[in-house]
Amino acid sequence: MKHILYISMGILALVFASCAPLTKAQEAELQAKVKQAVEGKKFRIAVNYVNPIKFQSRALSSEYDFAIKADSAFSYLPYFGESYGGSAAYDSNDGGIKFKEPMQEYKLSGNEKKGYEMSFRIKSPRDSYQIFLSVSTTGYASISITPTQSSQINYNGELVFEENAEK
Repeated sequence: MKHILYISMGILALVFASCAPLTKAQEAELQAKVKQAVEGKKFRIAVNYVNPIKFQSRALSSEYDFAIKADSAFSYLPYFGESYGGSAAYDSNDGGIKFKEPMQEYKLSGNEKKGYEMSFRIKSPRDSYQIFLSVSTTGYASISITPTQSSQINYNGELVFEENAEK
């Protein structure tokens, strides 16, 4: 009986230790990694949540991501929303917002204390997109995409740093 109690206490201790807040040194290291990734334009966002404008928000169970590498953006994201027709209509067999294109009109603002905001345009054969990215100092990210031919959609995820960014 004592063994069960000790094992239970050990498991609880591990759970609480893993939920412990970051130390000042860990926080500073994380902020430096975020700064280097964002300012160096080399990072990937592992997207885990989608918030369509006119539909229910939902957690994503598959691997979706959005990446910035140098002067290009790479998107592999699902789409839930209204399409206004034309060549940008989202086909159920090949749905989503998928592109590998150079960024146009790229702007970056913010700093390692407050977080970063990026905006740019993408023109792909399927559609044109206005994109806004916000990245917190701890690596949480939100993405807002407004396609020309469809309704806006928002995503949330976490930064994957350079050493883990390659797929």
